[in-house]
Amino acid sequence: MKTYQTNKTQSVHDLTIKLQDELPLKFDGKINALAQMNILEKGNSIEIWLPAPYEEYLYKIDIHGSNVNISKSEHYTDDVNSLAMEDVLMGTIIDFIGRENIEFIAPSVK
Repeated sequence: MKTYQTNKTQSVHDLTIKLQDELPLKFDGKINALAQMNILEKGNSIEIWLPAPYEEYLYKIDIHGSNVNISKSEHYTDDVNSLAMEDVLMGTIIDFIGRENIEFIAPSVK
């Protein structure tokens, strides 16, 4: 999807905590439903899951130093939950990084 190149090192753990604290409420507010969401920290990555009805993650965030790469599952790109999640996810990530710290946004290569 896209990579945010920033001017400071980003913390996988700190972003995981922010997403766990904010993403479920923002997502539920967007789709007007209570959704079970799992936000899992795995090494340098964070996976965002909606276990029912999906069998794998919807979004994955890989952090390498000052680069934050966001990708989405190829299986749910046009799904309404995926589109709603993308909207709230991008806003939350930009808020975490800080607009003033974003040097460049590049399309992800996958």
